[in-house]
Amino acid sequence: MPPISSTVLVTAQASSVLNGLWLVSSGAWTRVSDMASGSYLVKGTTVVVSSGNTNANTLWQCTSTSGLVDTAANTWAKI
Repeated sequence: MPPISSTVLVTAQASSVLNGLWLVSSGAWTRVSDMASGSYLVKGTTVVVSSGNTNANTLWQCTSTSGLVDTAANTWAKI
């Protein structure tokens, strides 16, 4: 598990509305403040993943149509 207070990009949830940026905690994880539930996510948003066991030093881009976080599809592709 990532360290507490880390920001992680989740990309492979069964329901893509749960993908995106999350803040790690010892209990339930929460959305980061700039991509919180109900925020507007823009297609083409790019995220840098700087660490991790599998995808360290990679770039990811939101490929789904723009929409609301936790409501609209939230699909990411490594670029």
